[in-house]
Amino acid sequence: IETGGVTDVYMELFGPNSLSSKLAADDDSGPGLNPRIAIALEPGAYYARVRHYRKTGTGKYTIAVRHE
Repeated sequence: IETGGVTDVYMELFGPNSLSSKLAADDDSGPGLNPRIAIALEPGAYYARVRHYRKTGTGKYTIAVRHE
């Protein structure tokens, strides 16, 4: 799971089937200021929470999920 764009964002991954069980978090492992989380997942529903790095920041970004 990774974001793209020039906005500095932070991402957290929750699941499976839980909005409170955090599995991973990342800030800048992707290209530029983008987060990237690479993790093996079991079947279930997963939730990615993306927010601007600064508390009051805004901006556009894309998000992609890839199977490798």
